[in-house]
Amino acid sequence: ATKMNQASSRSHCLLILKMFQKDETDASKNTHSTINLVDLAGSERAKDTGAAGDLLKEGANINKSLAALGNVINALSSQAIGQKKTFVPYRNSKLTRVLQESLGGNSFCTMLSNASPASVNVEETLSTLTYAKRAKVIRIKAIKNEERAQVAKLNDEVENLREKLQQQTAQGPDDVAAAERRDLEDKYDRQIEELEGFIKQTWEDKQKLSQQHEAERGRLLDEAKKREEQQLLQQRRRLELLEEKGDLMASLRELQALNSGLCGAWSEQLGQAHSMEQQLRSQVLAVRLYRDSTKQDLKCWWDAHEDPAVAQQHLQQVAAKLASMKRELDALLSMEERLSALLAGVVPEVERAAQLSKKGDEEAEVCSLVARQLQEYRLQIHRFLVGSRAEMIIEDVAAAGWGEALGAGAALSQAEDIPDELPMPLGIASGALEDSCITASSNCIASSCGRLLQKERPFAGWCAGKDCAGEYLEVNLPEDCFISGVSTQGCAPLTGTWQQTRELLRHVLKDHTLPSGDPLPSADRVYMRPPVRFLHDVVTALVRGFGILSGVLSEEDLDFSRLKTKESRLAFFEKLIRYANSVEGAGKFDLSAVDILKGENTFESGRLLQLLALLALGHSGGSGGNLGGLADWRAQWTIRYTLERRSGEAWEPLCCDSGGVRVFEGNVDAASVASFVFAPFSARGLRVRPVEWHVHPALRIELFGSERPALGACSGLGQRLEKLAAEIDRLKRKTEEQQIEGQRAAKAEKAKQQEQATRAELRHDEVVKKLKEVETDLEEMRRAKSAGEERIAAAEAGRLEMQVERDKAKASIEQLQSDLRRQLDAQVASEQSVSALRIENEELRNRITDMTEQIQVLIDERNSAQVREEDLFDQILAMEECLVDTTEGYLTDKLLEMEAQVAALMKQIDVERMRHVEAEARCLRQLNACSPPLVGPAAVAAARVSPRPLPPGGSVAMRKETEEYSDDFDGDSDDDKVTPRQVDESIPPTPAGSGSQAAKLLR
Repeated sequence: ATKMNQASSRSHCLLILKMFQKDETDASKNTHSTINLVDLAGSERAKDTGAAGDLLKEGANINKSLAALGNVINALSSQAIGQKKTFVPYRNSKLTRVLQESLGGNSFCTMLSNASPASVNVEETLSTLTYAKRAKVIRIKAIKNEERAQVAKLNDEVENLREKLQQQTAQGPDDVAAAERRDLEDKYDRQIEELEGFIKQTWEDKQKLSQQHEAERGRLLDEAKKREEQQLLQQRRRLELLEEKGDLMASLRELQALNSGLCGAWSEQLGQAHSMEQQLRSQVLAVRLYRDSTKQDLKCWWDAHEDPAVAQQHLQQVAAKLASMKRELDALLSMEERLSALLAGVVPEVERAAQLSKKGDEEAEVCSLVARQLQEYRLQIHRFLVGSRAEMIIEDVAAAGWGEALGAGAALSQAEDIPDELPMPLGIASGALEDSCITASSNCIASSCGRLLQKERPFAGWCAGKDCAGEYLEVNLPEDCFISGVSTQGCAPLTGTWQQTRELLRHVLKDHTLPSGDPLPSADRVYMRPPVRFLHDVVTALVRGFGILSGVLSEEDLDFSRLKTKESRLAFFEKLIRYANSVEGAGKFDLSAVDILKGENTFESGRLLQLLALLALGHSGGSGGNLGGLADWRAQWTIRYTLERRSGEAWEPLCCDSGGVRVFEGNVDAASVASFVFAPFSARGLRVRPVEWHVHPALRIELFGSERPALGACSGLGQRLEKLAAEIDRLKRKTEEQQIEGQRAAKAEKAKQQEQATRAELRHDEVVKKLKEVETDLEEMRRAKSAGEERIAAAEAGRLEMQVERDKAKASIEQLQSDLRRQLDAQVASEQSVSALRIENEELRNRITDMTEQIQVLIDERNSAQVREEDLFDQILAMEECLVDTTEGYLTDKLLEMEAQVAALMKQIDVERMRHVEAEARCLRQLNACSPPLVGPAAVAAARVSPRPLPPGGSVAMRKETEEYSDDFDGDSDDDKVTPRQVDESIPPTPAGSGSQAAKLLR
């Protein structure tokens, strides 16, 4: 009970009575009917009933079934007032499914509606009366359910099948093959038997059969549900395995296996990224080797820094290795930038694909998994470089005690902290950034179209109003962030998507109406598959509103009431297509007038409408004045561009290290995406200024940024090496100065010693000379030693370079070995398929052997037929000899009787030969059914039973063209015997009634 109905049962009551009237004298007059007595529960508002819990759920289910019944009555009433092709949703509820025959079938239907007189129930009363009014509009037609009418229809169908069977039987062997004719006969016989059996069935049998079919249908539905659940379980398991494996390329291959069109060029781009990652890891190893060798030389220098000559040699080695390390590090930095730009360019495409895919679909889930794994792959590479950063710098200078000697270089021991954060798209391509945040110097109506990968907006990209360097596309961010990358794309105006067609027509025809006076339709299905009338109305509105297609279409072509025939409509659209193909730069339209009439190839139909809309836009000039490339249908893109960042209220250009404005390389076509990664800078806005372009300056962009500065893992390492190299050069100069000062002091001391030796004793002159010679030799030895040590340093640097090349070659060998393993796996799979083919070939050979035995049996039957034929010829010859021995008077009387017997025997021979030819034909068909060629005994048997067609005509002509048989059946020579063939050829055909002439011939 509820507050609205104290005695409510909150359920429907349905009583079904099935009646069958049987006529014992004439079964065809049997009738059957069904009476449905239904008591529907009233519809009550949940807030007025005060129900809760299970009672509330019951009321909701009742209202749901009543709503389904109301939808059925609405659809039936719409059909009654003349609306065609109205779908009646009988299967939306069990109640409407049971009452299907009562509401809209062969029945009489009476409905009683109960209404409350209380004023508080005025809304329910009005709803009930409206409900009854709609039901009253339904028109139904009831006819008597007699079996006679059904039996008559079935009998007519049986007669039609029999006529078809007779027609097929009457056809000759040239029209239909014997096997096909037999198949048709069997098919029609089965259908006739089924219909006759259905006619003889009683109503109880039919009801039982219907129940069996319903049970079978339920079983099939259960099996389909189980298969679907199993498929979903397998799908979830595959996704879990892919998630656990964490292999981006494996997930991408799974997405490609789903025949997905979302992948685009991901596979090639990510494969290129994988190869670049391997090169990056090899480059990191090279930098590590140079770093370790440099640290070892620095240690050797520190151990011998008190000796200027030795210290100078070690410093030269350090300088040479630092220069090589700087080159390898520059290559590593360049490789990191290219890899980051490549992966950053793929991220918007993956996010866009995940956004466009259907939610809950396997393709959408795999696409989302690819997006997550791509982000994880970027983080993995970044973390590897960050982890390798400490191994690529000389961080323990001060710890080794070198700080005093290196001076300012000791500060290089502290490495910068690199955050574990990557730049992400700022929401331009995905649509997260509002349209008001994107503006431009001109054509602001299309600034929101400048989103990367967008094809659903009216202009499919932003184009400048003037072809000059002052134009720009501006992005204003909601808050400051660190921008570290940009991706650009050109503009292809004729995309063919139905979303762009809809938006472009709405923009162009916003102030115009269709010839019918109505605005453009809002239903998406009209643009997904444009109807013929809609296409004609749009073309007519564009021609009359903007004056395009002058001289192409006449006024008669623009009047749809005159295009009543199919030929006239084909001619109209052929003119349009012919004109579109003649427009320069629009490309070839793979479209025909027949496709438009059939509603096929809607992509090209959309391109055609987009071209006409852009032509109209160019004629009008647009509401904003000069549109420039916005009204151009040709592909456009920016070749080079510069960037400006917003600093407060001022805009500053992005400059390179040398101080000049940095110019970025753009796109090479309208479809590809070009990405660049640079040092992050804080800004709240960014402008992209085209410098060089193709046709017109056109852009679609995406920015990459983060809340914190996303520094590159190898950023700052080059500056550290440059500072360390500067310190090493300073030490080299200092060591050289110390060495020069030491040489000067040595010379002064030497002069002093010489002067003292001269004053002391002149006899020591020879000793002094010898001492000078020894010193000179010593100096030369020192120079030779220095040169040798320099050569050793150069050799050590060469050895290190060779070690780097060896590591690179080792990485390449590992890659080649992995490729070889994959090829070996493919070879094993091919060998397994070859084994399967060999097994199938062996089975086919066994079948050929069986057929060869069957052919041998047929050959034996043919030989027995030949023997019977020879026996018949012997009997004819004996009878003819008996006729010769008979008297002439008696021969004349008996001749006709013997000729009749001879004719009967000839007929038997003809029958045997016909059977023989049919057997040979069957053999030939069976042989032709085998695809492989017959070899050995099978080929010989096939040659022996090759059929020979029988020519039309009498028995004599047939006997002349049959194959000759061997007469030596016993091995004896029978040259003197007269064979049946010789008798037949010697006796001409005897006309009826000429007994005397036949007797003469016999003599």
